Amino acid sequence: MLWNVIVQIFYMVENILWMNGIIQMKFAQKCRIIVMGILFLFFLICEGTVGFGENAPAYELLIMAILLGLLFEGNIWKNQIKIWCSVFYMNVVSAPIQTTFHLIERHVEYEWWEQYQDIIYESLFLLALLCLIFLISKNDRWKQIIEKLSVPYYIMGLALSFCAAALGSFVYVFGQDLPAEANDFIEIICLILREMIYLAVIVFIELNELRKQYQEESRLKSEHIEMLKEYYRTQEYHMQEMRKMHHDIQVHLTVVKDYLDEGKLEKASRYLEQIDIGVRKTNGKMIDVGNELVNAVLTRERDKFTPEISLCCRGHVSNEKKISDFDLCTILSNLVTNAREACEKLKKEEKVVTVDIKEYDGLIYLKVQNPVEWSIDVETMGRRSSKKDVEEHGYGLQNVKDVVRVNDGKIEFSVKEGVFSVDVIV
Repeated sequence: MLWNVIVQIFYMVENILWMNGIIQMKFAQKCRIIVMGILFLFFLICEGTVGFGENAPAYELLIMAILLGLLFEGNIWKNQIKIWCSVFYMNVVSAPIQTTFHLIERHVEYEWWEQYQDIIYESLFLLALLCLIFLISKNDRWKQIIEKLSVPYYIMGLALSFCAAALGSFVYVFGQDLPAEANDFIEIICLILREMIYLAVIVFIELNELRKQYQEESRLKSEHIEMLKEYYRTQEYHMQEMRKMHHDIQVHLTVVKDYLDEGKLEKASRYLEQIDIGVRKTNGKMIDVGNELVNAVLTRERDKFTPEISLCCRGHVSNEKKISDFDLCTILSNLVTNAREACEKLKKEEKVVTVDIKEYDGLIYLKVQNPVEWSIDVETMGRRSSKKDVEEHGYGLQNVKDVVRVNDGKIEFSVKEGVFSVDVIV
């Protein structure tokens, strides 16, 4: 009974490492973790005292899945899909160890091996998991791909991992009556085939993600080209307006001079105010931070604002920066969109989105601010699984974080005196 309890603890630790370190599932809030811990302790007590009878493996697997669903954030039942579909994929790590143990069993008859092989197996499996987690933690791209995996990928992985496991079990049983050397050869070949099945899924996911990334980048670049065309058309219109005003300036000055000569100061003042309003309207439609594509993106986003929301842009972007125009526009577009959507929920009349851009030594220092009237947990900002984050600032923050990570930049969120700020360095 005691050994069964120890095995269940091993299984739980392995599953937690797999879900958190490999599948990139985030831990839930403390209250759910505490509930899960209490239920797991109760499960261990039952396992160590009465057990679960003949159907113990099925009951234990079901209970373990439910407990893991509580441990990680998000909907418990949606978590079950990831857990049930991915846990069988752990064979990609365990299969080589199992095959090695089968080879040893055929050629080693030491008594101590029979006694300790389970402990040795679980220890090696944990060590292999930790090594794999370490490799993934050092590769941001792998982490991003895993975090974005959709349910169909998990289902496909489940189907193929089941086929691979069935192949391994068949070969192991079939080879029992064969000579040890022949059995060793067949099982090694089977292991290679099984690992190739697992790797085929990984390669397919990688290629499919690259395809989707290429399509998304192509779509965004096409949008940016259209933005630039629209921006140039708008600029041409503004230049025509400025030329008209310059052409008429002599007439305006003559009118003002006549009013002043006649002592009509009030009429001269009103006439100058009208001229000033016209100039402000023309200049107010123009956003210029020194980069035409950035100007076009900000102008496009500003055009989506409702009349009660205004956009204030300050700063300058040169061509000597390290980040590409495409990535910078992706960051700005998402942040300004999220700020606009947040302002649309405000009850106050004054709604201003501010964008400050500074540049130093090739790095861009970007700050986007908008007023808020609700509390925000900045620690969870940008996580796809956070319902609160989705409601308040949309999915765009995850895209921003991905771009910042690719460019080795930094991003920080803060709330102070009713103003939500996003600071980016890239």
